[in-house]
Amino acid sequence: MVLRKGAMTGTAILLATSLAIQPHHTEHAAAGSDVSVEVNGAEVETPVNDLPMVDDRILVPFRAISEELGVDVEWDGSTKQVYATDDNTEVTFTMNQSSVTRDGTEEELDIAPQMLNNRTLLPLRFFAETFDAEVEWNAATRTASIEREEESSPPSDTDGVADEEGSYTATSTPDNLNVRAEPDANSAQVSSLTLGSEVEIVGFDDRWAELDLGEAEGWVHSAYLDIEGESGSEKTILGSPTVDTAEDETNIEWANIGGTVSSSEITNGQTITLATDAEVGEQVDTSTPGIENVGYREEGNQTYLDFDLEEGYSAQVDDGDGYLNLDLVHGSAGGGEGTSEGLEDKEIVIDAGHGGRDAGAEAFGLKEKEIALDVSLYAEEMLEERGADVVMTRTEDEYLELAERVEIAEQADADSFVSIHANAFDEEAHGSETYWHGGNSAEESQELAAEIQERLVDKLQTHNRGIHEGNFHVIRETSMPSALVEVAFVTNPNDAEQLARDSFRELAAEAVVEGIENFYEE
Repeated sequence: MVLRKGAMTGTAILLATSLAIQPHHTEHAAAGSDVSVEVNGAEVETPVNDLPMVDDRILVPFRAISEELGVDVEWDGSTKQVYATDDNTEVTFTMNQSSVTRDGTEEELDIAPQMLNNRTLLPLRFFAETFDAEVEWNAATRTASIEREEESSPPSDTDGVADEEGSYTATSTPDNLNVRAEPDANSAQVSSLTLGSEVEIVGFDDRWAELDLGEAEGWVHSAYLDIEGESGSEKTILGSPTVDTAEDETNIEWANIGGTVSSSEITNGQTITLATDAEVGEQVDTSTPGIENVGYREEGNQTYLDFDLEEGYSAQVDDGDGYLNLDLVHGSAGGGEGTSEGLEDKEIVIDAGHGGRDAGAEAFGLKEKEIALDVSLYAEEMLEERGADVVMTRTEDEYLELAERVEIAEQADADSFVSIHANAFDEEAHGSETYWHGGNSAEESQELAAEIQERLVDKLQTHNRGIHEGNFHVIRETSMPSALVEVAFVTNPNDAEQLARDSFRELAAEAVVEGIENFYEE
């Protein structure tokens, strides 16, 4: 699928914006599967099979409506704001605030925009009047009709990377980069770019970027471009998903656009969550075999794709070779997480730092002891799933002396010991770091710390503060390979925002577990 300029004029990552309309009668149904929406007399196909009703309001996915009306929308996740614009009008909505700015003038809404099931809801009637459209509700046919004169061309009907028109620029990285007539390495060369050449991107096809060369257009592979958004920040993008199905198996593939895309996954029963630092455009259809439901959310600098799998399906993820692949397999062929050859029958002690009267570091409403326990309990579950025997120093909010923690590890004759903590200093200090001690099992402890640290910064996308030799009691006095993990800083505003999220704590646990697993598989 070729993504044209129009594909970049729609909603930004994760934005499945919706509109709310008040029918002229009162109902209290949770869903209105018989409700339809029309724009200029034509019924609008939406990605939601059953249009929901909340507080007597019909919720309509805005993206499909906005494309029909020719209104562009951009989502700013950092400010929780929606920008809606056409040729003559610009409106800024802020989540959970009734104040809205229209063409620089502040106005009050009857209904504040809000988030519901990872969708942004806006008041339809205000929106319609703002962009010179009219809305009517037909109670007999249960139809919401929107009428607007077609003063401007709607965006392209091609889904894909979500951003505003002309907002992607790029700098070439090789000394001599061939520009092709088509998105194919065997296509005719039409031009070339030298190192540092700045160009405008007008579309994408798989991992190829289409460039505006002035009098002509041409294609280059995005791996050779440093892509920037309107703000000047570097961007990596997941392209439109392609779906291949065969008997009992479904493969979903996203092209990495603009270089390396970092991703990780968490499996929880029949739900698999992919976490990525890339922007995400087109959504995966819920009618895809093996998928029951799909959710998209943005937390900090991570995008999360939640896939609820159909019964009997398992998932495997591969993010190599320029693509992110999600394989869904029905039956025993899927394998699942399963045991790990490296961890099977290993005795692992997980030490949740602090506890009881010792809260550890406190800032921004967070307590280190609670973070450490959450991460440790997640790690316990994941290690056991991989076949390890896990010993916990504590599983509840209780106080233990440092010597007691060491004694637990020694009595268990543990193969390794990992202590979980959150860091603290001033508001500037941020990131993840891991400590080891140069006494007992020094070489193995250093290797264990290095493996855990590598997985932490890869999964959490935190600042890499490295590994350090430290003189902490629990890693100094234990005889087995030992490491002390500082996940992130409770005293840093950005780190604290992440640490407050359960999904971040679960990712931290997965990083620790994978680090231990890699240590034993070396």
